[in-house]
Amino acid sequence: KLSKYLGKSSLQNQIIILDEPSTGLHPQDLKGLLIILDRLVRARATVIIVEHNLDIIRAADWIIDLGPGAGDEGGNILYSGPFDELLDCKDSETAKALKLDESIKPSSKSENKKRPKKIIIKNAHIHNLKGIDVEFPKNSINVITGVSGSGKSSLVSDVIEAEAKRRFFETLSMYERQGIHEAPEVMVDEISGLGVTSHVISSRAMYSRSFNVRNTVGKATEITYHIANLLALIGKSNCPKCGALMLKETEFICENCNNRLPLPKASQFDAASYHSACQKCHGIGTINIPRPEKLIIHPEKPLCKGAMHSPGFWPQEYLCKPFNGGYYELQALAKRYNFDPASTPWIEMTKESQEAFLYGTKEPLEIHYESRKGYKRVYSRKYNGFFHGWVNEWDIGGTYTDILPCEAC
Repeated sequence: KLSKYLGKSSLQNQIIILDEPSTGLHPQDLKGLLIILDRLVRARATVIIVEHNLDIIRAADWIIDLGPGAGDEGGNILYSGPFDELLDCKDSETAKALKLDESIKPSSKSENKKRPKKIIIKNAHIHNLKGIDVEFPKNSINVITGVSGSGKSSLVSDVIEAEAKRRFFETLSMYERQGIHEAPEVMVDEISGLGVTSHVISSRAMYSRSFNVRNTVGKATEITYHIANLLALIGKSNCPKCGALMLKETEFICENCNNRLPLPKASQFDAASYHSACQKCHGIGTINIPRPEKLIIHPEKPLCKGAMHSPGFWPQEYLCKPFNGGYYELQALAKRYNFDPASTPWIEMTKESQEAFLYGTKEPLEIHYESRKGYKRVYSRKYNGFFHGWVNEWDIGGTYTDILPCEAC
């Protein structure tokens, strides 16, 4: 809203009123706000600000302090003038806050303060909790157990987690609180020793038929994203060709062999992003090694007459019954290599046709497809083979492959 005034050369006779402009700003952003306010004044604008931030009060040319209290106890002008003389106003709460702020100095020596060793809860009486007192030793694994409905979740979620959320809410400014629902007071007499708390829950942030992603402490606290940005910004790299340390400029450059690599992005250090996945195993961590002997269990029989191991519909019926996509691909393959899936035994097929069925063809096949409703079409498609086209990485149980750890990652 202020940007439309910044381009004007003169703001004479203009009054700009701002109500707590520092609300929601990070302390590092206050400098930018003060620069903007200074530019407005230099353009001869009159700026009036309602503000509690002590740094903005210090930067003011003229201060009007109201009080001494709130409501019926307020409404009086305690001080009107420049900043330097405000500190002499004995009745001003603002002056007291400024003096207190100036008296706080960073410690020159690291102090080993005694921190509580336990989280202590007294008289928790929410839901079916019968006014219990309980202690959780810190720096240790605490397990809460019991039969279903015994109060485990009430103790953790409705007492510990609820109190942690309430304390976090109290640290926010009034502006930040507007979009957050404030929870009721926790039904407990006292909770002591509770520090910064993160509640990590199971969540399907990304879901497909084959996997779901669960929260981690790094994700829940957003530390993961900061670490990823940090690694992308200051991380070093060794040359993948010669092993020498690479220089970081607009790209990574190896002085030894002149190899060049692009600078990494933060997404490449996020375990949930495909950008960070191993290029060989695609982030799975294992490699599926084809084992044709697990597929062809009766080489004396044709493919569609029992040669293949088929636990269910796939692959026998999918490849050997009409109106399935695999059926027409196999028929096109058989036509090219001159064998019949229903009558030619596997051992009588040529080596070339066996390799093509298992691992695919270089040239595309002409496939004649027909649906159950009589729809027909002819299309050209490269056949990728049983292992590379259909099985690939989904064979997590090793039905047709051997599963080995990925050597690359």
